[in-house]
Amino acid sequence: MTRQQRIVGQTPMEHLWDSDGDMSASRGNDLGTFEIRDLLRRGDLQFVVAEVGTFLKWIPFGETFEFWRREVRLHIVEPSADGFFLEDYPNEYAYRASLWQSADDCPIVLLEMHH
Repeated sequence: MTRQQRIVGQTPMEHLWDSDGDMSASRGNDLGTFEIRDLLRRGDLQFVVAEVGTFLKWIPFGETFEFWRREVRLHIVEPSADGFFLEDYPNEYAYRASLWQSADDCPIVLLEMHH
């Protein structure tokens, strides 16, 4: 198995990787719906989904807004939440979102899936 084929072993994530291997990216603040919308308005951002037991799923730049609209926006756990119930989210899954800064300065929004 190559480095880019690594399976997500646990969340919260401590580092990210892509098809080139380990990334030089650092985890920042947790994000809620408002913060993600603000990042989308500003321009480019990269979504990546981390689900334990699967590969990281990098969302192509051209699909960012559609992915936000159809998949993410109703499933975000707000950072202020002390806890959450999956039953409160459509199809009983939710994402904890965090901002990561990469060497190329494109913001990465990591979505850690809970189901």
